[in-house]
Amino acid sequence: MQNRLESLDVLRGIDLFCLVVLEDFVHKLGDAIDASWYQPILNAFTHKTWEGFSPWDLVMPLFMFMAGVTIPFSMEKYRKNKLGDSKPINSLSRKALWKRLSRRFILLWLLGMACQGNLLGLDPNRIYLFSNTLQAIAVGYLFSAIIFLYTSWKTQIGIAVVLLMTFWAAMEFITIGGFGGGSYTPQGNLAEGIDRMVLGRFRDAARVEDGQVIFSSWYTYTWILSSLNFVVTVLSGVLTGELLKSSLRGRKKVWLLLAIGVAMIALGWIWGFVHPVIKHIWTGSMVLVSFGLSMLLMALLYN
Repeated sequence: MQNRLESLDVLRGIDLFCLVVLEDFVHKLGDAIDASWYQPILNAFTHKTWEGFSPWDLVMPLFMFMAGVTIPFSMEKYRKNKLGDSKPINSLSRKALWKRLSRRFILLWLLGMACQGNLLGLDPNRIYLFSNTLQAIAVGYLFSAIIFLYTSWKTQIGIAVVLLMTFWAAMEFITIGGFGGGSYTPQGNLAEGIDRMVLGRFRDAARVEDGQVIFSSWYTYTWILSSLNFVVTVLSGVLTGELLKSSLRGRKKVWLLLAIGVAMIALGWIWGFVHPVIKHIWTGSMVLVSFGLSMLLMALLYN
């Protein structure tokens, strides 16, 4: 088990190194080189403007995936036992367990606001409620932990499918205030409309002018409806963690990780023909593509 956790630590370290060091280095080097041959490297470290998926788009879903992988290792002892006892199987009370989950959720949420919403500056014009990766992890982690504690892996797969289909159906068939109805444009999709209507002034990059809320056209990330798929991304890590904890031999686990990873990537791109791969709104096809890539990376580091 220790080796498997070390593999996860290595993957987390690589992701952090890319985020904190490598991206800035690559872009500054690009300014110095200014050559056409370097452009593909720059593109790899740049988010897609809208549709598609670049290697750099994997950073956020990979963090969420890894948060999910830790859940089976850290919370297995709190699950319902095989006899159906609803109490945690160690001495930690259910109340304390919920306190732990709630505290983690609140801490991640506030840190997210501080990092991207200028919460610590106490500037009311710069406080945004839901706009950060840490908050996406908070939502995904909380619900994925609850699902893990009270369901089997088969039920977890079923829940993931239902959430993916719910997001897809909402995007395709619901229209509110001119948003939705199958639109996947930056300014016309349902997830964008819901964020504007619910968050209003507290949506990232929004401002108030003459009593009217003005939404910046350049800001196209969505959070509320997308939370359905945030849960799926973390839950995909939970399922991977359960696979790593299983009694399968190491080599079989690696091959299974590789096979599932390739299958998810293929399925995601195929679904993308009708449900585009768009990280900004966290579409289901993007979830599958990022899940598959995360599993491949996990397989490469697993030993």
